[in-house]
Parts: sequence; structure tokens; C-alpha cells
Amino acid sequence: LMEVACGPDLTLKPKAKKNNDQPYSGSNSVYLVFEHCERDLGVLLDTRTQPFSASEIKLIMRQLLLALHHLHSNFVIHRDVKLSNILISSNGSIKLADFGLTRTFTEPGHAMTDGVVTLWYRAPELLFGASTYSEKIDMWAVGCIFGELLLNNPFLPGKTEQEQVNLMCELLGVPEPKSWPEMEALPGYSQLRLPASPKTSSLRELFKKETPNCVDLLSRLLIYNPANRISARDALLHPYFTDQPAMSCVRLLSTNMQLTRQKQEARAKRRWPNVEGSEKEKSRQPRNAASDRENLILEAKRIHKASIFD
Repeated sequence: LMEVACGPDLTLKPKAKKNNDQPYSGSNSVYLVFEHCERDLGVLLDTRTQPFSASEIKLIMRQLLLALHHLHSNFVIHRDVKLSNILISSNGSIKLADFGLTRTFTEPGHAMTDGVVTLWYRAPELLFGASTYSEKIDMWAVGCIFGELLLNNPFLPGKTEQEQVNLMCELLGVPEPKSWPEMEALPGYSQLRLPASPKTSSLRELFKKETPNCVDLLSRLLIYNPANRISARDALLHPYFTDQPAMSCVRLLSTNMQLTRQKQEARAKRRWPNVEGSEKEKSRQPRNAASDRENLILEAKRIHKASIFD
């Protein structure tokens, strides 16, 4: 069990500590004792009546990067960073969870499976079938999470690997061999079709309301060539975190979570006075990720074309 195997190396710092206590072994079973966290970031994003503020996003990103910096400093790749694996405790602290796919890495890297990381957060080197890769796959996933928090909608919600590549190229431009020479040698490169255009990224058009430092950090997390993709350490030193608006504090995030829960409970009592909580959750409609994102991309393209002919 990777949860147990990685335990001793990952409990050095409280900030980046895995969210489980020491395992207890009975006669034929192993038990893991976990800290209770009320919800994960995906559920919180879906159930909030308002998007996260810029200050809250900055706090969430910093805590996530601190956890990954600790992992990567101990030569550990998480390999499944996604919203549902980011838990939020009652005091507003971020907890990176689910170490079932975690692996240690060396330099040069040894062969590992490419079928890791949930599709929406999967790095391009994995999509192209790389069997040797680094901790930079976690950083791509962080970029997708960052984009999702900013949009308040799924960022690259592909249903297949080909669709994921198409969405990636549509937003970031088509990767070119001159900026990523190793790309064409990857085993899955010839199996996936790259679109002919666009050649340039539309990130700045899509996130035109965000600060330049915010978009710059996002673009550095989403660099195709993993060798040039920003590390967790360098991301923590990025001026985005000292830029305005100032980062929120953990206490305020915790307070906002409590207010969100109270509003949900009050709304549920009005709408379902005699229905159990599980039935209420079944009634909640999921976000229409594809249509929402398509509208955002179309708007970004319209603005980009207009700027060309101005």
C-alpha cells in the first residue's frame, strides 16, 4: 500500500503532512486512521453560491504548492492531483489526499505507467504515452486546478484522450517540436492527431480579468515541455503570491466555508422540508462543463480576432 509505504517520508512537516495517522495492523488487516475533513475542493466548488475570491484562490494555491513542494523534495510524485483529492479541514487548511498512485522518482527516471492522473488533469507527456516522466506531471495538474478555480468551471473537460488533446491545443496552441524536441519520439505521439491550428495561446484572452502575474503563473504551469514547466518551489516564489489582492487567511476561508454550509442547510430546509440529505444531493444538477467552457473559448476567440483587426 503506497499510503503506508510513503508514510515515514512524508510526515516531516505538519504543513505537507499526509492526512492519515500511523497505520494499525490487526491479525489479517491494516487500518488507516484519517483526520476528518468535511468536504473536498470539488464538492465545495460545486455547492458554493459564489465563486472563490481572488484572495481565496491564492490561499488555496499556496497551500497546495507547499504540499507538492514537500512531496517533490522527498522524491515523491503524487500522480493523481485533482479537485476531489484536495480536502479542506474545518479550520480551512488544505490537505492533499489519496496516495494510492504515488511513486518515488529518480534522476534519470525509471519506467512507470502512463495511465495515471484523471484525464482532465493529465499532462501532455502522459497523453503521448511517456513511460519516463517526472514530478512535473503534478505541476500540470496544478495548472488545470488553477484554471478551474479561476473559471469556476472545469478547465479542460475532455471525454477521451483525443478530445483532451484537442481542448489543450485549442486553448494553449499546438505544441511545436522546436519547443519540445522529445515530443515526436513519444510512443503515443503518432496515435493522436494534433490540429493544424491555433499556433498561439488564448489564455490571456480567456483570463483577461485576471492580473498579469496570475496569468503568467498559469501559463508557466501549463508549458508543454515538462523540462521548462515551473516547479513547485519556483511557483511559490512567483510574484503572483505577493501581488494584489492580498492572499486570504486560513481563518477567513474556514469562516466562508461555514457560511456556505449554513446557507445550503437553510436552502435545503426550504426546498426539501421532508427529504433526507442523500436525496437532496441526488436532486442537485451537475455543472454543464462542456457547454460552459465552449462559450468561454468562443468569447476568447472573438476577442482575439477583434484585436487582430483593430
